[in-house]
Amino acid sequence: MMIVTRIKERNGNYRKIGFFDTEAKAWLVDRDKKKHYMKMLRGWGLDNWMYEMLKDKYGLESVILTETSKGRVYKCSKETIDKNKIFKTFHPHRLQIFVPIVFWEMIDDGKDR
Repeated sequence: MMIVTRIKERNGNYRKIGFFDTEAKAWLVDRDKKKHYMKMLRGWGLDNWMYEMLKDKYGLESVILTETSKGRVYKCSKETIDKNKIFKTFHPHRLQIFVPIVFWEMIDDGKDR
């Protein structure tokens, strides 16, 4: 089953940030490299609250991230994220975690789309 993952913004609106696949125990997220990739850390950003909630409540095992501009798909395990995550806060956003690209496995190079 797929569960829509949403965060509540400061203005009270909810915004979809992905899906959680309950069978694969994977959080599926689309990311725009211009918005969600921090060049200084060379890593992808994720919402920390949602990540922790999916781990605690649903047993998240991995994150599967699709880079929207090139169609590349990356996968990272919960253990790898927890070991290598870097915390950053960018107002008005909530606490984010960044995981350097070297810890993500590319599972699709996006060339066949």
